[in-house]
Amino acid sequence: MNDSDQRIIIFCKQPYPGQVKTRLAQQIGDVEAANVALAMARRTIRACIDADVAEVDVWQTPDLDDIFAVPGVAKVHLQCDGDLGQRMAYAIAESLKESAAVVLLGTDCPGIDAGYAKRAFDDLAHLDVVIGPAEDGGFGLIGMTRSADAVALFNQITWSTPGVYQAVCERLARANCRWGRLALLWDIDRPFDLARYQVSYDQISQD
Repeated sequence: MNDSDQRIIIFCKQPYPGQVKTRLAQQIGDVEAANVALAMARRTIRACIDADVAEVDVWQTPDLDDIFAVPGVAKVHLQCDGDLGQRMAYAIAESLKESAAVVLLGTDCPGIDAGYAKRAFDDLAHLDVVIGPAEDGGFGLIGMTRSADAVALFNQITWSTPGVYQAVCERLARANCRWGRLALLWDIDRPFDLARYQVSYDQISQD
């Protein structure tokens, strides 16, 4: 599989104050929390471009604009309606029409860097699904080939709960998929997460 057969999908939210990083905003305010969200999104996009292993597409919500249309991003799409699972399944299905392997990821996990993205595609060379689990019980990255069924995998899951990763793993086992997991990730959602990252939110964009 060469780079032209691979695609990275980055799920982004427009950083509207009051609509992103709401738990973080309780301590640092809506505007600063939005700045963190934007900086993390840009950092993740840059890491995926720097990985140089795939086309990089941004799928954003709730509106379509050019805030994430930076050099190196192939396409910017608007996420479809529906819950998170429906939106991810649609983006993956559309991307697999053009690419043999896709990796979908969010922008909250500082552990997703160029090396992490490369490892996901390395694993997809011999697996159907690869997943990057998160400490909160969800996941920060999931990659698939055309052998996997994203709709069945994500259907009727209660998102943003501690049981998401386990539910997906159980479905993968029942589907007899060849799958593997990457290193554990963690999110920047609360003030102590910023301290854990050991930089201020103004410095994230310079990482």
